[in-house]
Amino acid sequence: MNEMFYRQSALDCIANGLLKNYRNGMYLYGAPRSIPIEEIIEVEYKLTIEYVKLRKSGNVLGQTVFENCFVPVYDKENEQYTIIEVQPGTILIDEALLEEENMGRYRYTLAHELSHWILHHKIFDNSQESAAKTTTESNSKTEWQADALAASILMPKMQIKKAFFSMHGSNVNAKILKMAELFQVSGQAMKICLASHNMGAVKKVPKKKGCDLAKKQDSSLFLWYN
Repeated sequence: MNEMFYRQSALDCIANGLLKNYRNGMYLYGAPRSIPIEEIIEVEYKLTIEYVKLRKSGNVLGQTVFENCFVPVYDKENEQYTIIEVQPGTILIDEALLEEENMGRYRYTLAHELSHWILHHKIFDNSQESAAKTTTESNSKTEWQADALAASILMPKMQIKKAFFSMHGSNVNAKILKMAELFQVSGQAMKICLASHNMGAVKKVPKKKGCDLAKKQDSSLFLWYN
């Protein structure tokens, strides 16, 4: 599989272009708010989102299907794997992510899979393979690119700066939690985002209900959305 290289600046431009063209740019130029990632996937890109149990272990969170293929999924009722046919342009999401406490991970997985669709058609077309997001570390450039583009879509730099500097007070931890809630991402994802833009660093992100923080076994890339 031939991997393509995108610089972070190029991925930021792709994300900004997407948001600029969606609903007259209101999510890029308007008041800071959460990005409607499901709506963008289904309305703008005409992709289908389906919810299944991808693996018994839960280590596969999402999978993007580029061409008609058969995918193994876990049947919890019968406690065995079964094969389903999946059409091109389908994003499979592990149903466990629909639980409320997994909101940040769910939204980031959606953005990650959309990023594969945007960036990696040439890699996966006619390959009989699909792009899958797992809970284990990957050195793949395609996975890093999908993670990075997902972050740029859900937390566009322009909106992040606008929100950060409009919030009163000097407590960075409090700002992180408020901004994580505003953009509907995890506290850890927002912490890393702010640090990458030199807008404050903290030693520890305080826990808050509904804010799913990173787990120790996840990779550094995975911290973006845990």
